[in-house]
Amino acid sequence: MAEIRLCWGFVRSPTEADSSAGGLQERETAMNAQQFAGVFPLGSHLCRQPMPPMSELKRDMVLLKKQGFNLVKIQEHWMTDEPVEGCCDFSRSEELIAHAAKLDLGVYIGITCEQAPHWLYEKHPDCRMIGRDGRPLVYEAATTLPADGKPGPCYDHPGAMADQL
Repeated sequence: MAEIRLCWGFVRSPTEADSSAGGLQERETAMNAQQFAGVFPLGSHLCRQPMPPMSELKRDMVLLKKQGFNLVKIQEHWMTDEPVEGCCDFSRSEELIAHAAKLDLGVYIGITCEQAPHWLYEKHPDCRMIGRDGRPLVYEAATTLPADGKPGPCYDHPGAMADQL
């Protein structure tokens, strides 16, 4: 197994206090890849809505593992996880998590509740965030993805708070 060498800082060496470097000495630690993975997660954001085909995501995970990555991030979106109130579908994420386990990759799940489903706004039309001018905030950037849902509902609203996942 390959050895990874880390330079983790400088310390003052009493024996070199009068040296031109001011007595600073670099410390180096060696560890194998398994020890490194336990200390330093090295990952990549794997996907977000709209997601590529599952076969492409799984192929990417194999490539990440081959390159020494030990973690993938999966982004969850309330809008796509619960498109119909009370009906959640996590099957895509579950499949990716199972594949990560086969590859011995850790998984970080990012949860974004600002991407509320359409039914929330139909159920609570007054739950949008309100700006300083008293009007509902609207986020209309040209680069916004359909699942972005920015700026999201106001979670001070009792209905929005009660209905979130």
